[in-house]
Amino acid sequence: MAPDWLTEFDDMCGRTADARSLTVDELTRLVSRCKARKPRIEKLRERRGRSS
Repeated sequence: MAPDWLTEFDDMCGRTADARSLTVDELTRLVSRCKARKPRIEKLRERRGRSS
């Protein structure tokens, strides 16, 4: 089973194809979700860089 953050990441990325049909409010919420996940993704990158 995928980690919770990965499931949400996939959901957020999957919505990019629908961007033109989203309302301003939906886009704003999507951007907020992305910004909230950014620190978690950066931590994973840092960890991956150390193990390479």
